[in-house]
Amino acid sequence: MRFKNRYLCFQLTAEQRHRRDSNVAGGLVVAEHVTAAAVAQAVRIAVAEEFGDFGTGLSMATHAITCCYRNVYFAQNSQVKYFSPLTGVGILRVPRDLAREVWAAIVLLSELHSMNLNCRISVFHIAGTIKHAQISTIRHDKCILITMRSRLRLDDSKLELLIKKSASAINAVES
Repeated sequence: MRFKNRYLCFQLTAEQRHRRDSNVAGGLVVAEHVTAAAVAQAVRIAVAEEFGDFGTGLSMATHAITCCYRNVYFAQNSQVKYFSPLTGVGILRVPRDLAREVWAAIVLLSELHSMNLNCRISVFHIAGTIKHAQISTIRHDKCILITMRSRLRLDDSKLELLIKKSASAINAVES
């Protein structure tokens, strides 16, 4: 049986609670110490908080057999496929039938508990294939790097190298 997935392309912007960082730009910081595992954990917590009872009730109404299986199904088939701490851009793979619920939950996410960060996640693209998610993520990541150019003090050659390195890392992601 083939699992049908959706790929949520997102951007995480973080604001530290207790201390100011040198990467502050308008109150927002680059989440250089945030990992893909921390984002995945935060997504799972957000889905559980936002749709815990409702999700279980919905699954029992539509598929009586999968009522206990739904959270396990989400946990096993959701994965952060790519995350760049420099730009905060990432790709999240989720089951197709839970894509809207996960989208709603991560948009409502306000903090990464394990990292002690207030954050905001915005979804900029939803794709049905990893290839289209990669194309959109590369385009978005490039725009962010260009806008961050002055803050990172990059000349043209370093910027191009960073864009190519980022694009190759995104293209290396497999479904």
